[in-house]
Amino acid sequence: YNLDVRTKILDVPSLYYEFSYYLTKVASSFTNYNFSNGISASHTFSKIISGRARVAREDSALKDEKGLTYLYNTSITATPLNTLSHTLNYSGQMQETVEEKSNKNSIFLNNTAELYKGINIKINEGISFQTKDSGEKTTSTSFSFGSGIVPHKKVSLDIYYSKNNTKQTGGVQEAPATSTWLGTFGISYKPFNTLYFITSVETVTSADITRTLQNYGANWSPFHDGSLH
Repeated sequence: YNLDVRTKILDVPSLYYEFSYYLTKVASSFTNYNFSNGISASHTFSKIISGRARVAREDSALKDEKGLTYLYNTSITATPLNTLSHTLNYSGQMQETVEEKSNKNSIFLNNTAELYKGINIKINEGISFQTKDSGEKTTSTSFSFGSGIVPHKKVSLDIYYSKNNTKQTGGVQEAPATSTWLGTFGISYKPFNTLYFITSVETVTSADITRTLQNYGANWSPFHDGSLH
């Protein structure tokens, strides 16, 4: 069974009540369900600044193991120019199961800009904290950069780089700090409307192990109506 209901309460600011229910039952075995109640709001403060917020409670059961989760998030977006946007987002959750309790909070700043026609960049950075009743604490920081460049109408370049650091303390056994780097470079070429080539190289470094993945692809549509690819 699956049911989703969204009811509008106010026009200004836009305020909604959200309800959802999901149930899976396997005869003579187990029952999974998720029961959610939430309130969401959005408002445009000016031509430049807008905001969103949501709080919700979820009651769930996974193979008859019950859990309770409170979710909350809010974001502020500033768009000083049509080609420039900044979004500050905060999210968190408090979760309780039979085995443990945990609390997680994160703050992220997302930036997008069109430096020039055909040159776009995205820069994101943030930090998250998670604590458990066992005393375990995990802190993660992340940074990513992406760019899409179209030097010619038939050629496009995609560049992406990200770095994640994770540190865990407390608990039964402390884990060493870890770092992961990921870099991707891709090129696509479309000589004709019916022919398309793409190639990319991805490198991932984690725990002193580097893995490189190469992708090559082609798409050919010999007939304009798309009946054969």
